[in-house]
Amino acid sequence: MKFRPNYGMPQAIVVDDVEYNKQIKKNSLYYANIIVWTVMFLYPLLGILDFIYANSIFQELFLLKIITILLIYVVYDLSRRTGRSINVSLHATFFLISANAALVCNVVSFEVASVFFLVYSSLFMLFNLAVFWPAVNSFAQLLSTLIMLSIGYHAINQVTLETYLSQGAGLFIMIGFFSCFIPLARYGIIMKNTLNGLKIQNTTTQLYALHLELMDKNNQIEHSNAKLGELVIQQDSFLALVRSDIQQFVISLKDLSGRIDGERITKGDQASECVEGINANIASLQQLTEIFPDQQNTLASDIQIDLTWIDIYQCIQTMVNLMKSEFDQKNIAFQWISSGGKELIPLDRIYFDQVLYNLFANALKHSDNKNAIYAEVVKNNLKTELVLSCAPKDVNFPLHKDTLKSKTPTVQSLKRGLGPGFYVARLITEKMGGKLTYDQGQQHVSYTLKFKSEIA
Repeated sequence: MKFRPNYGMPQAIVVDDVEYNKQIKKNSLYYANIIVWTVMFLYPLLGILDFIYANSIFQELFLLKIITILLIYVVYDLSRRTGRSINVSLHATFFLISANAALVCNVVSFEVASVFFLVYSSLFMLFNLAVFWPAVNSFAQLLSTLIMLSIGYHAINQVTLETYLSQGAGLFIMIGFFSCFIPLARYGIIMKNTLNGLKIQNTTTQLYALHLELMDKNNQIEHSNAKLGELVIQQDSFLALVRSDIQQFVISLKDLSGRIDGERITKGDQASECVEGINANIASLQQLTEIFPDQQNTLASDIQIDLTWIDIYQCIQTMVNLMKSEFDQKNIAFQWISSGGKELIPLDRIYFDQVLYNLFANALKHSDNKNAIYAEVVKNNLKTELVLSCAPKDVNFPLHKDTLKSKTPTVQSLKRGLGPGFYVARLITEKMGGKLTYDQGQQHVSYTLKFKSEIA
């Protein structure tokens, strides 16, 4: 037998740094593509405003927009081909649009400058609403835009600074400054959502793997149950055959005994023949007893036990939760007499769950709504005992449990309520190196499982 740690315990969800950085890069590329292609397709449409508010120079302004779009596409294509960061394209797009704003807002007439300031401040804000990068990049772009605006103001514009600010530059600066805080929150939220998404994905993968493992264990249990069921059927058939033969021998012995009693005085020779017949029947009974299988040899030789350290408290509570509908259907309560919190025992988890299921099923089958099922774990030297008892709810069961006496179930007791479930549980328990006993009183039934607390 091999021993391995219990891998059924919950594990923390860990996200690989490489996978996380890869997902962040994908998000950055996704939002950058949206911004770049949106600007390239929609920015030339602002030529309509040039035609309406700056008709005298709208051709030059439209040509400027076309050149800007071409430059943005060139930078985008080069960065994509060379494998550089997509942020290079974003910075180029932001910088070129800011340069357009600094030039156009200082070239147009004083009366319509506020319209263009409003348009470019809106573009600045929309850019920050969609971009996915650290907020320091937006503040850096705002600073470069203000520098270009100041250069354009001193080089082209002739109005005073107060007039310049009042005609739209002040609004542009305020909108640009406050919109730079949008990426600050957006960047953190997307980073967190990406991490949570990867955790959910990893959790789903682990749950699917656990589902496959549980299906495999379920198939193993069904396979073992089928083998154990065949074994029980064979042994029941054998016991029925033995019982029939023994009954025939007993009837024959009774008949011979009656003949001896009636004829032993008058017919001594016939009495001797009867005695010989009795001896022959006794010899047949002895021969049949030798054929009867020994209890130690009835264990299925093909049952493979894989011991692991498992917590029996957790196993019992899990089984109770799985059978909650059966408990509720018969209105039977489950109660711990004493719970130590944790007790690790080297057992086979699959077969131990099968033992618990069979014992709970037997207890539920032969109980009514006036009963309760009690569980207690007692550690004695190097052995651990698990006692499952079914007793009336109005009985103080802990006061009676010390008076129970174990007894080996007979064929008659099996008919009275143990059934093949107990027999299969006992076979599996003995195969795992434990012992299962059955105690029955006037008001209670108890099953006691004894296992070694340490590996031999």
